[in-house]
Amino acid sequence: QRRVHGGSSISIASSFMSARSRSILAALLALFAVHAHGAVNSFFVSPPELHSKYSSGVETSAAVFGVLPYGGVITGSIVYNSTVPLGCEEFTYPKSDPSKPIVPMIALIKRGVCTFVQKVRNAERAGAACVVVVNDNPTQPTSSIVMGGDASGDNINIPSLLVSNQTGNDILNYLASASDQDTVVMKIAFAMPHPDAHVEWDIIMSPDDNLTQVFLKGFEDLVVNSFRDTQLITPHYYITACAEPLCWAQGYRSWNDKKCAFGGRYCATDPDGVGPATGRDVLKEDIRQKCIYHMSVREGVEVPGALWWRYMGAWVRKCGGSTKDFTADCSKGAAQSVGINWADVATCYETSWVGQPQALPSSVASIDEDDSYVSRDNSILKAEYAYKSDHGIYRIPMIKINQYEYRGTLSKYGVSNALCAGYDNPPQVCNGEPAASSVSATAVVFIVLAAVVVMVAGALVYRRYLRRELRREMDDQVRNIVAEYMLLHDPVTTKESNDTRPLL
Repeated sequence: QRRVHGGSSISIASSFMSARSRSILAALLALFAVHAHGAVNSFFVSPPELHSKYSSGVETSAAVFGVLPYGGVITGSIVYNSTVPLGCEEFTYPKSDPSKPIVPMIALIKRGVCTFVQKVRNAERAGAACVVVVNDNPTQPTSSIVMGGDASGDNINIPSLLVSNQTGNDILNYLASASDQDTVVMKIAFAMPHPDAHVEWDIIMSPDDNLTQVFLKGFEDLVVNSFRDTQLITPHYYITACAEPLCWAQGYRSWNDKKCAFGGRYCATDPDGVGPATGRDVLKEDIRQKCIYHMSVREGVEVPGALWWRYMGAWVRKCGGSTKDFTADCSKGAAQSVGINWADVATCYETSWVGQPQALPSSVASIDEDDSYVSRDNSILKAEYAYKSDHGIYRIPMIKINQYEYRGTLSKYGVSNALCAGYDNPPQVCNGEPAASSVSATAVVFIVLAAVVVMVAGALVYRRYLRRELRREMDDQVRNIVAEYMLLHDPVTTKESNDTRPLL
């Protein structure tokens, strides 16, 4: 079932389930979410024994860094450097025979000691087109592991996958017994579901996350001006609950915790440590951003979600980054800078708080400048927390395209490539063509007339300039002729005669 403006059939249906059914569904979805990233289908092309043993494919788990070529296929020979089996130091591979066709190298590296990022970077520098990491735990399911990255992994440009300990040992055993001419050839297809000519995608985020901020600011124009209405994004906000057992055991009565609202039911990370901003401020910004998103997908808008993208770009530049300003005033300034009616945002924010304020214990001092808000439930925070729980969200930022998890670096190139793979009939931007102009005929006529006026005005100014320059040049020539004439008639004498030359 396709969504309409981001509504999920799973989350809607789950609202009618019992608490027990919801918990079971959440557990199943959590397992599904880890495994159901954009389908990476891997097979052994050769040797025949591995092809036969893994006839239904090789189970893999793709890394969340690097660039996965969604919509493409990598077919290559597996190479293994036995002197650097863990890939933690820089290494090389034997040069290929120039008389044979060039085949992409798929590096096989064992897990352990150093980070996944370090292993993959060393393999990329050695010329690998892809990396297969062998799990070091023989009992750990491959689908339960996500190859995490770090800040240094943003410049890695090849994909990497994890395989089970058994699969890795099967490959190593074959290579150990095979001749130099025998190779293991693997085919890896990076598929993305593409049901129709429209892509629906979700981003699970928190406004205080720097990686998310950089991505949103850099992707804004591409979505609004190129992908336009061929896609629809739905933002979801990562919200936790109070961690202390006493908090939930006592019915969520943790009023003093500045990271939380509604007694600890909804919490967010403190964005600046000892600074003035709190997790509660992040929650309030979550609400405002979700309100603006709802405004941006109203019926009749030209590009659904465009207003949210414009706001997020302005908010990151004005309030995000090192500024870390999560106040309503900063949000208001960003909203108004892109033409958003702040009164609409304020109304949405006010009406999202539901129910009566909770009676606070006498031992609790003033907890906020607006205690009645943080002691009431909130419909937006409640829905966002339910989404996180029901869909097994385990990290941020996370992107889902056509309900499948995107793996790879959160970059403009990587995400746009994955989006393009999600279309049955990709838009022009996916073919390297400029997007169709959205400028109206009236605007075109106005632009043409304005250009004509500017050209005529420029011609008149230039004409006056030429006339003035010609007059100045004629005056200079006349003065030079007169000067030469006077020189011809002035007596030029030597020093002996004591005569002097007139000053010109």
